[in-house]
Amino acid sequence: MIVDVDFSGEQEKMLAYCHEVVNNNYRNFQFLPPQYRDNKELVLKTIEAHPTPMTRFLEYVSAGLCDDEDVVFKAISKCRSGDEFEFASSRLKDDKQFVVLCMQCLHDVSYEMFDFIKTISLRLRGDKDVMSAAVAVTASCLMLASKQLRDDEEIVTSAINAFGQAIAHASDRLKNSRDLALQAVSNTGFALAGVPSFQDDKEVVMTAVQNDYFAFVYASPRLQKDKDVILAAVKSDPVVLTHMPQDLRDDSDVMDILRGKCQ
Repeated sequence: MIVDVDFSGEQEKMLAYCHEVVNNNYRNFQFLPPQYRDNKELVLKTIEAHPTPMTRFLEYVSAGLCDDEDVVFKAISKCRSGDEFEFASSRLKDDKQFVVLCMQCLHDVSYEMFDFIKTISLRLRGDKDVMSAAVAVTASCLMLASKQLRDDEEIVTSAINAFGQAIAHASDRLKNSRDLALQAVSNTGFALAGVPSFQDDKEVVMTAVQNDYFAFVYASPRLQKDKDVILAAVKSDPVVLTHMPQDLRDDSDVMDILRGKCQ
């Protein structure tokens, strides 16, 4: 926590000067003498006083302070950057309680959660509580989960409910689950790309193209010629015709759909 410190004599003047230097540009911290880069009060005051979010600030402070919960948490909460945790100590990267606390700073900055999870320990990337919270914010975190968790139906379901394409990072066993495949393409049609076992399954493909016309390109050759699939894709977005042979573009039913879109 930030506290009032009564520095005396020359040290007080030097700290005031250092604070002025880094307050103008926090990156100047890297040029300070080691004893000041290891001064907790100076580091905390710099983080608190800086008017805008900082990036990679912990890169410039001492290794000792990168193992300090107050300093690291303050930096994460101010920087709102997942990359910042890269510079935390190995101990903190493996501290479940502290990791979860830091994750709460990023819960509404979903694109940073993936970068944050990349930095935590492998042990915690295999922790169901941690990874459940992560995939609920950023479904792509599933690719960073342990092999065991990528085969956990609860974790995978949570991820594909947030973003269907996450099924591409599930275990082979779960990618071959028809129920999960349907759930994924119902959420995000493009998820069809991640379930090759079902690219010749008409119901799965129809569901996918109805949600995203571009899923059509991942349908099997047989289903790319299926009239129902073609019409569903065209109804989704006529631009899909650019991926179809000319004879399909000239089909009377396709033309009826196009006329209806234009009216």
